[in-house]
Amino acid sequence: MHINKIVFFSALSISLAGCSNPNTADNANFSKAVKTYFQKKPELTAACIPLAFVEQFPAKIATSDAFSKNTLMQLEALTQAGLLTESNTTLPVSAIGLGQSHTESAKEFTLTDLGKKYIIIGTDFFDSSPNLCFATPKLKDITNFTTPADAMGYRVSQVSYEYNLTDIPSWAASSLVQKAFPQIAQSLNKTISGNSTFVLTHQGWQNEKLVN
Repeated sequence: MHINKIVFFSALSISLAGCSNPNTADNANFSKAVKTYFQKKPELTAACIPLAFVEQFPAKIATSDAFSKNTLMQLEALTQAGLLTESNTTLPVSAIGLGQSHTESAKEFTLTDLGKKYIIIGTDFFDSSPNLCFATPKLKDITNFTTPADAMGYRVSQVSYEYNLTDIPSWAASSLVQKAFPQIAQSLNKTISGNSTFVLTHQGWQNEKLVN
C-alpha cells in the first residue's frame, strides 16, 4: 500500500510538472525564451561580431582607403583562416564636381563553404550587415527579471541573464584572427552578462526582437 502511494504521488508530480503554464514569469520559462533568442538571433550576442564597412559578399574593399584599413586587415585574416578567398580588382572613383572618374586598386573577398557557416547576414531591421559568428552562446543562469508590466499594449519583463560562449572553432583561436578581432579573446573563458526585454505572446514569453 505504501509503495502504491509513492507511485501515485510520483505520477501526479510528473503530470503537474508537464502542465506548467508557459505564460508564468519564472526562471524556467525565461530560460526557455532566452535559449530560443540565442538560437534565432546569435548575431545580437557576444558570439558574433559585425563586419564594419561590409554590406554583402562578395565584398570589394579599396586598398588605399584609410577608413577601411581595419576592415581590410580583418578580411585578410579571415582569408588566411579559410573563411574567404581574395583576389585583386578595382573600384570606380568619381571626381566630385569635375565630371570625371577613375579607378583605384581594391581587394574582392568571397565566402568559402567554411565562411558560409560562420559569416551570417544579420536579420535585425536596423542592421542587416554580415556578422562573424565564432561561437555558440550557452545560457548559464537567469539572474533577475522584473515583475511583468503593461507597456504599449504588451505585457513585458526585463530579464537579466548570464551566458558563456561554447563550440569555439580552431580558426577563431588563431593569433592572426584574434589580433584582427580582439573581441574574440576578450569573450572567451568568461561569463557574459545580458539584459533584454521579453514580451508575453500567445506562444509564451519571447524576446522583443522575435516579436513582429
